[in-house]
Amino acid sequence: MISHPHFWFAIPVFNRIALTLSCLDSIRKQSYKDYVIVICDDGSTDNTTAILEEKYPEVRIIQGDGNLWWTGGTNECIRYILDHASPDDFIVTLNNDLELAEDYLQQMLHAVHTKPDSIFMSACYDIKNKGILIEPGRKMNWFIAKDIKINAEKYNARGLAEVTHAPGRGTVFSVEVFRKIGLFDFDKFPHYAADYDLTHRAKRAGYYIFINYDAKLYSHVEETGLTGFRKKKNLSGLLRYLSDIKSPACLRYRWRYAVKNCPPLLLPTFIIFDAIFIVGSYFKSR
Repeated sequence: MISHPHFWFAIPVFNRIALTLSCLDSIRKQSYKDYVIVICDDGSTDNTTAILEEKYPEVRIIQGDGNLWWTGGTNECIRYILDHASPDDFIVTLNNDLELAEDYLQQMLHAVHTKPDSIFMSACYDIKNKGILIEPGRKMNWFIAKDIKINAEKYNARGLAEVTHAPGRGTVFSVEVFRKIGLFDFDKFPHYAADYDLTHRAKRAGYYIFINYDAKLYSHVEETGLTGFRKKKNLSGLLRYLSDIKSPACLRYRWRYAVKNCPPLLLPTFIIFDAIFIVGSYFKSR
C-alpha cells in the first residue's frame, strides 16, 4: 500500500462494469505509479463491488445508496480523500467511460510543477479514432451564451492553454482547492454542471485553469450523456432532452448554473440565447 500517494482518483460509478474495468486497466498501466483509486459505487446492480474487490483489491470502495448521481458520488470520493491525503497531494476526478494514456499522470505531474496553484483538465480524444480531439478546452463568452472551443492547432495540441472552466472528466485539482472553496454543489447540480460551476468558483477564488494537451485520455463517446437523448426527434424526445436529470441540456440546471456564474447584467440574454441554442442543437444533431 502506498503510504503517501501523490494522485488520488475520484471515480463515481453506477453499473457499466466493463467500462470501469477498462478504465482501471488504463490506470494500472501508468508509467507514474504514485496513486490511489477511490470509487463510489452508487447502488450498482451488476455486481460492480464484488468484481472490483476480486480484480482490484487495492481500490478503496465507498458504497452509495443509488441517489448520489455524478456529483454526490464524486463528493463522497473527495470526502474520503480529504480525510486521508497529505496537503501536497492531488485529486483526479474521472468518469468510468474514459481510458488514460500511459504517460497521463507523468504529464500531469509535469504540469502541476510548472504551474502551481492551478487546475488542469485533460485533452480528450475519441477512443475509436484517437486522432480526433473532442475536447480541446473552452473559454466562456457570457455575452453570446456560448463557450468557445480553443483552436488547439494554435498550440500544436501540446503544452498548456488557459481556459475559463473545466469538465469533471479527467481534471486535476490540488486537495487545497476543495479545502478552500468546498465540494461540488450537489443541491443545485446533482448530475450535470457541477464541474463547470466549481471551476468557475475556483477561478474567482484566484486559481488559474489550463488544458494540458500532453495529458491525453480517450472517451467512449457513445456512452456519454447527450448520445441517448438525441436519438428520437419528436416532442416527447425534446421534452425529455430539456428536463431529464441525466441530460446535459436540462434547462433547470443550466439556468441555475447561469444564475450562480453569469455576470448579472448578462443573465437575461444568456438564458434566452442558451435556450435557443439548446433547442436548435437537438434538431440539428444526427
